Amino acid sequence: MTKTHKTVADLRIGEVGVIKDFILSNTLVHKLREMGLTCGAQVLINKIAPLGDPIELKIRNYRLSIRRKDARHILLESEK
Repeated sequence: MTKTHKTVADLRIGEVGVIKDFILSNTLVHKLREMGLTCGAQVLINKIAPLGDPIELKIRNYRLSIRRKDARHILLESEK
């Protein structure tokens, strides 16, 4: 059985996830970490634009909009 990893882009409005890891270039990882997207941080999907991009996250008591293509590279902890 193949196990797929859930990413921030897979969440729907109102769903919450905890960041586990990143699967992208070091430059972009550094930029996302500077914006507060770090391992262990809880992320809530607050809004999604009508055409699906960008998505607005609530993290560390502030709102952050990111591109869906970047959100696909942010892995979440698997549910137990």
